[in-house]
Amino acid sequence: MKDGQTYSLWVSEAEVAPEGGSLKAPDLVALVEWRGKLVFESAVSRGALVGHWEPFVMRGGDLIGGGPVNTSAVQNVGRVRLQSGESVVVGVFDERLVSRRFLGGFEVPLAVLHLGVNEIKGGGWVSRLQITVAPEDGNLPKEVPRFAVAHGVRELSEMPASMKDRFARTNERLEDLVRQGVERGKELLDKVLGGGEER
Repeated sequence: MKDGQTYSLWVSEAEVAPEGGSLKAPDLVALVEWRGKLVFESAVSRGALVGHWEPFVMRGGDLIGGGPVNTSAVQNVGRVRLQSGESVVVGVFDERLVSRRFLGGFEVPLAVLHLGVNEIKGGGWVSRLQITVAPEDGNLPKEVPRFAVAHGVRELSEMPASMKDRFARTNERLEDLVRQGVERGKELLDKVLGGGEER
């Protein structure tokens, strides 16, 4: 990889340790931040100890119209520019109904990544993570090279502050929506039970 070049990257796989006492495997989702901004968010891998994600996501709306599909519109990858000293932060979460629980993550210097599949081993709940890096157009050779990456990688046992802030704002909005829904439901119930008319 060359300094100053733009690359596509995505979390292609994450393996988590089974949680004691839980009968259900987590619903895994992976996020990547670069320069403090979210550049990649995976789809949810439901009920999985090994989440696997491809770089393309077809949505129903992409198929409507019958014409050609713009491949950049269906790519689910992050784009980063390699600059010395910069890192990406990867977080793996258990997707809940109204929140996400942090399972673990890594801070990975961009300079240690290679074109291909980069595998990182962890000692926490996230025991293994694969970050795939491709040229900006997303094209990789048929035989994708694999690399073990450890040098300079820092395992995260706590959610990074930038992700905490993001989820705090999201959770506040969700709590407001739930509160408004409950209040509206009470009003409707009062009107029905009290014989009042809905306006």
